[in-house]
Amino acid sequence: MSLSELNPWGFTSIAATIVSLSFAYFLWKKAVPTPITRRFIALLLIEIVTALTSSAGIYMLFNGNISQETGLVLDIIHHLGDFLMLVLYPIFVAYALPIKFLKPLTTPAWRHALYSVTFLVMVVFMLIHFGVIESDAPVDMWLYAALVVMFITVFIISLFAVGQAKTKLARERAIAFVCAFGFRDLAWATVYLSAVTGWVEKAPMLIGQLYIGPTLIYIPIMAYGILKLQMLDIEIRLKTTIRNGVLAGIFVVLFYLISEGSS
Repeated sequence: MSLSELNPWGFTSIAATIVSLSFAYFLWKKAVPTPITRRFIALLLIEIVTALTSSAGIYMLFNGNISQETGLVLDIIHHLGDFLMLVLYPIFVAYALPIKFLKPLTTPAWRHALYSVTFLVMVVFMLIHFGVIESDAPVDMWLYAALVVMFITVFIISLFAVGQAKTKLARERAIAFVCAFGFRDLAWATVYLSAVTGWVEKAPMLIGQLYIGPTLIYIPIMAYGILKLQMLDIEIRLKTTIRNGVLAGIFVVLFYLISEGSS
């Protein structure tokens, strides 16, 4: 396949992959290693793999011209990523936000219980989804509906965290969290809801960009929040002059993305 045969809309997923992997590598090399840092890096990798293996990723880039075997592999990886997001994202939020009723999710007992239940559900899902078990149960729709509920719930909880913040710094961190993850969560909730309702068939390109595009916005916001406010209590080992240069670069990137999106 020549370059001219590729779908230009698919290059958004390539850009998002580069941004995500670069930020994950930056955190891995420069951030002080803590549990929340490791969880955030893992989440970044899971998110981009899930997006890249979706219909808005490699499939869109090649205009659907992929082999049946490749499509099967992408399908397996994508749904595995969906289930990992479903269990790991709430746990990450429990570590990230100072919300008391989420703290049980940070304990080993709760985490292991969630891992076990999610694994069992995922196995049953895969067996039904790939026809190993014959069933008319709409398991795909159930999974997508669960993801919609999760993303909207996390968005509401992040707004609650802003109201509960007791110091100026805590409030600024909570607001930055809402601006970054909140934007992404609402966008992804809309995408998965479109899959449940069938909207995606009416505007597949638009829905695809709504799935991939937020990564290009929320990661620069998170980078700014971590460098400026030490969001998630992540400490970056950079000299002050380099830190200021990175912050300026992030601001320029955000300004460019916003101006391009509005034009």
